[in-house]
Amino acid sequence: MEEINDFQNYRVDPAEAQRFARRTRTGASYVMGYVPPELHENISGTYIDYYARHPATGELKRVRIKLNRIRDRNQRYLYGQQLIYKLNAKLQQGWTPWSKVQEERFITIGEVLDRWDSVKSERLRHSAGYSYKSMTAILREWLRDEGLLSNPVLDLNRSVIAKFLSYVLEQRKVTNRTYNNYLVYVGMIGKWMVENDIVATSPVINFKKKKVERKSRTYLSEHERQQMMEWIQSHEPNFLFPCMLIFSTLIRPGELRRLRLHHLDLERQVVILPAEQTKSGMERTPAIPNWMAEILRTYDLSSLPKRSYLVSPNFLPGEKPIARNTLNRMWVRMRKELGWDTHRQLYSLRDTGIIQLLRDGVDLLHVMQQAGHTEVETTNKYLKHAFPKGPAEVRRKATPLSAASPLV
Repeated sequence: MEEINDFQNYRVDPAEAQRFARRTRTGASYVMGYVPPELHENISGTYIDYYARHPATGELKRVRIKLNRIRDRNQRYLYGQQLIYKLNAKLQQGWTPWSKVQEERFITIGEVLDRWDSVKSERLRHSAGYSYKSMTAILREWLRDEGLLSNPVLDLNRSVIAKFLSYVLEQRKVTNRTYNNYLVYVGMIGKWMVENDIVATSPVINFKKKKVERKSRTYLSEHERQQMMEWIQSHEPNFLFPCMLIFSTLIRPGELRRLRLHHLDLERQVVILPAEQTKSGMERTPAIPNWMAEILRTYDLSSLPKRSYLVSPNFLPGEKPIARNTLNRMWVRMRKELGWDTHRQLYSLRDTGIIQLLRDGVDLLHVMQQAGHTEVETTNKYLKHAFPKGPAEVRRKATPLSAASPLV
């Protein structure tokens, strides 16, 4: 009893306890080859430190990870404990922080997406950058709902990517084509993270694309074109201007929105599309048909500054750019009021223009050049729509088998 009472009355010297704890911790290196990570708090903030052997010297070297960027103390503590758990697992497998990928940074998934948006998405071309930013917003919202947005980026693994793609397909009800676009998008993020030494391997591996139907070319019949003309003249006459440009020059709606007056050359009757403004990234100069050139000359274009936009918010040339979806919103309004199906899109004007040129007898290669197709096979797909009954010339001129015809 006397020994017990002596023990109960014993008081530990804080300095001695600290020295003992330090010896115990550093002594682990003789057994495990490293000193396990610990969470510390002091005047300067919260941090984790651990010791690992440097591959070049073989000596233990201290590594410190600051956690001050996480403002909430409880979240900082929980994040620190998660980080310690992951570090221990990696150190046990022989990992060192001096590998190619400096994973001791352990940035969160949300921070990675912020960097992707600010660095990568901004450099993507036109509509691609806009689409991928939209996908990033959807991914970020899903991660937040799943409680993963503030997790370390290492938690963005293959399993999480698979769940996100399932969500996109099953709950957002996207088409197989759109699903494949999402797959390409997350694949780009995975590759970008590897290239920037954020992770060692991409979490997007061994995912297969869904089978998709070939794109269908939808064109407007003569009756539908007449309906369109009458509706526009009754409801929004200026809207006819961009519609005629798309139909006559085969400029894509997205390209048209970015063009300025100095890209219009009425002397040569061409529109100059710089490489940075086109979908393909290649410069092209579609011709302006005579009937469209006459209409363009009726507008007082010379009174406007050359930097004016070819299509402004009122659908005519002006100094302000038209918003991204303004043309499409007007088209959708017209389509609903005319009772057309959703396959009749603003882009259908371009398809209709290609088919009309083929019917007008324009050479296939010239139509290819006007449309900006990189392969003649793409233009060739429109022939069956241009001549659904086959070429009439064949019916008129073809020689019967029994006829005596000299070889030419």
